Amino acid sequence: MFAKSDLFNSWNLYICFLSVVLNLLGNPLIILVTYKTPGMHNFTHYLFVNLAASDVALGLSSIVSFVVRETLKEGSTSFPLDWVCKLVHTCPIPAVSMVVSSLTLTVITCERFYHISQPFKARVAQRNTKLIIGLIWGMSVTILIPVIGYTKYDRERHVCDIAVPHLAVYVIIITFIAFIVPLGLMFYCYYKTVLVLWFSDTDRRLSHIPTNRTALQKHRKKVTKFLGIVIASFLVCSVPVAVVLIARRYMSVPNALFFSTILLAMFSSSVNPVIFMAQNGQFRNGLRNLVHGRNTVVIPNSRILVGGQSQASTST
Repeated sequence: MFAKSDLFNSWNLYICFLSVVLNLLGNPLIILVTYKTPGMHNFTHYLFVNLAASDVALGLSSIVSFVVRETLKEGSTSFPLDWVCKLVHTCPIPAVSMVVSSLTLTVITCERFYHISQPFKARVAQRNTKLIIGLIWGMSVTILIPVIGYTKYDRERHVCDIAVPHLAVYVIIITFIAFIVPLGLMFYCYYKTVLVLWFSDTDRRLSHIPTNRTALQKHRKKVTKFLGIVIASFLVCSVPVAVVLIARRYMSVPNALFFSTILLAMFSSSVNPVIFMAQNGQFRNGLRNLVHGRNTVVIPNSRILVGGQSQASTST
């Protein structure tokens, strides 16, 4: 069922190994620092924890999948083949993790835009945070249930058969839900955020307050850079998977190209912690406190004015 291949005996294997190691080092650290830092117990940082949890699930499931595949290549019959097809061949857990990451990054981008454009609106309540994260996971699992349900092992051809009705349409729908729509929302929120931060009349209002104007400039650069990096990472690491998935329905795509896009998406799970650590001052402070054994609450940055209104300068 899983033939021997040189694909994962080359540089792809080393990239996969490196991404999994960085994933399992960086993402648990984000979860731990957030848990230990009371000042990070808010909606935005819980979204980053959710992103880190999905990335950890991706890393662990990739290890299990690799071990099972290598065992089957050696002729082992220790695993029920129908369930191997459902849980290994179709890669449902990595797929769910990728969709969760996509939707979480979208919510983060939209939340940043909402926070910038509506500074006096109440932040998302704790109960709503749990609801939103639950909806992200629920939607991600639900759209992939048909793949698990309709996949079985064909004992005559000795292959895994994905017999989802109207498979081409199904793939296109998943691609739109998991990649196209999130990317469109990210670009829209980024565009609106840039308009609010850089093209409002805030400079005129703050011209007589040099301190606030300087703080505003720093805030503009930080938020613009952060959201730009988030979108660029998603565009480079995740969108190629969507393009190849659709292309495979209508033309022959080399396996090397397909697996390279999968590895690229996996590599994003190790990039996300780097983005978070580099752009989030609260996390860096929390990490220093954790290393030095201090249990200090991270104090939010001073408040500045945006659009003529008071706005807290976040570390993200």
